Amino acid sequence: MLVIVLFSLALADIPVHCLRDDFAGSWEIRLGVPVAPGKEDDEVPDFMDGGVAHKYCFSGHPNKNSANMKLPPNRELKDAAKVVGMHLTLERYVSSDLSQHLVAESAEYNGLNSWTTVYDEGWEARLHKEGGDDLRLMAFAHYTCATDNDSCGQDGVGIDTQGRTAGYLSQCGQTLVGWYEDGDTKGCFYGSKVSASEKDEVHSVVVQDQEKHHSAWLQVHTAYHQRDFVGTIPDYGSVLEMHNGGRADSFTRVRRAASIKSYDPAHTMHLRDECAADEVVNQGKVAALEKEHPNFDWREQLEGKWDTPVRDQGSCGSCYAIAAGYMLEARANIALHRHAQKTGAAPPQPLSLSPHAILACSYFNQGCEGGYPYLVAKHAQEFGVPKESCMPYDQPADGEVGQCDASCQGEHENVYANQYNYAGGFYGACGQERIMASVMKDGPIAIALEVPGPFQTAGDKRVVGKSYLHKSMRVAVNADGTADQERGASSPEDHTRMQAAKTVRVLEAQWTLEDSPKCQSNTSPNDVPAAMATELPANSVLARKGDRFALDSDSLPDQYAPYAKSLSALAKALKVDEDCVKLRMADGSANGWEYTNHAIVVVGWGQNNQEDGSVDKYWIVRNSWGSDFGDEGYAYIARGVDYAGLESQAVELKVDTSKGLLKQMMDEMGPQ
Repeated sequence: MLVIVLFSLALADIPVHCLRDDFAGSWEIRLGVPVAPGKEDDEVPDFMDGGVAHKYCFSGHPNKNSANMKLPPNRELKDAAKVVGMHLTLERYVSSDLSQHLVAESAEYNGLNSWTTVYDEGWEARLHKEGGDDLRLMAFAHYTCATDNDSCGQDGVGIDTQGRTAGYLSQCGQTLVGWYEDGDTKGCFYGSKVSASEKDEVHSVVVQDQEKHHSAWLQVHTAYHQRDFVGTIPDYGSVLEMHNGGRADSFTRVRRAASIKSYDPAHTMHLRDECAADEVVNQGKVAALEKEHPNFDWREQLEGKWDTPVRDQGSCGSCYAIAAGYMLEARANIALHRHAQKTGAAPPQPLSLSPHAILACSYFNQGCEGGYPYLVAKHAQEFGVPKESCMPYDQPADGEVGQCDASCQGEHENVYANQYNYAGGFYGACGQERIMASVMKDGPIAIALEVPGPFQTAGDKRVVGKSYLHKSMRVAVNADGTADQERGASSPEDHTRMQAAKTVRVLEAQWTLEDSPKCQSNTSPNDVPAAMATELPANSVLARKGDRFALDSDSLPDQYAPYAKSLSALAKALKVDEDCVKLRMADGSANGWEYTNHAIVVVGWGQNNQEDGSVDKYWIVRNSWGSDFGDEGYAYIARGVDYAGLESQAVELKVDTSKGLLKQMMDEMGPQ
């Protein structure tokens, strides 16, 4: 068990710390020259001719702190091929699949644009132009070495021979050199906020020192955010003095593969539990899924012939690569077996994809030092993942990552994703219904959590976190025993998260009318919110543009049915029958940054009916600690309470059947 504690937890941890509203604001994006497929320049290699083995936008693979420190400083790209203006807002829109997205605005890209944070380290934006190519941008936030730190910028424990601590300054208003896709071209970019003061502002100081755990020296990253202080953040010397004086003694600590992140939970904003809001909105859908499938387990589907054995990540912090790689692998195998059923062909032997290739060839993650499923999905969309036989999982088991092997990275050798996203739309969106629906439709889904103690000894079909299924977890308790209506509680109690602002307590909705003569309405969409307000609780209706509105949950009575009541009020406002109205509603709140240190895969769900009438609901998860863990590599975790952050960071993708190895195999079975 000691090996699990020391080596089997990992999500990436470059020394930068930015929150969602640190990124929000007006940006100037300077795009480098776009490079078409089959071409190359100094910054973008020819990915059709072994380019994946070379640097891309000055970044090698794995992505390393030492390399990030040597990137062109505040690169202005004065020879930029294009300059794009972009405003990252905290507004949300609800898409047709009920996922919700943070709105990005751009005069040049006039479509429905979105963005998301990537944990606390960077952001990705997707800009759409009607009748033109889409622009996708991803970059890590800019960070620099604090003064008088000779050891800063090193890989490893970040402390010099004199014991001096390394420190980093997070400048969330600008980026390191990032990567972009514009149609089928690729290129590099640099982004900065338009406001000079916001661009240069230091949003947090990350102090890096070391601590010995058993025989291993681990990095300790302690983040001091500007919200910890009255006014501006002090200079690094003052922060370091406070740090050495015990300022962080009460900070929450989170283990990583070769590091610990330490963070003060006391400066959280008012807490709003997005998962609870999601349950209110989608309780009917969850109940319908549970009624049809009270127990669903992908291991039992298609006779289990599509599946591959559980992996053991060994001494490498590769859980993210194994989890997201297995999601791609599983969904590809399920698609192949479904296609075989459709065509009458014999199902193929299941594909086994290479997590080692992800570790070795991804520009966006940190190899055995960790990474994120979201960025693995991005890698799979851009570059694909080859079979296990290309780069077997041998060196990583001993904590080493080999060189990226470009010889088996051709399009026909790889399996690709054609879509990827957080299951709810953006980082912080939540909900068991979205996870269940995705698992049911496409296959296992990657999730992240902060490993609780009971998880490490899971087994015998025990439900980890069972006690939290029957607690009121949505209201925290103050020290004097009174309920705090502005704070949601965590499960388990020591799971730490920065939650969403009070201003995102709303339920977002969008409506359309059936295309039928009886469903015509003369009411202007702009008049609808005011008309609805006469039917719904006072101050509960918030106006939005066009066919959208929102409800303030603080103005709704307890046990209220917001969807049904809104549908009725909407029909009255439009003067049509309720069956004429198509209403989509999703919670507009969003959990803030949550600690996670391990990635696993949800393969199904279930429930146990107890003698007292209660129901124990659980997720079935697949781990990467070998078949000796839990029940032959699987465990069961409490469902519906966002246990350890499991339900708020799910990442999903769809496999691309139009290209690569998957297309080739399907075409051999018969027309798609």
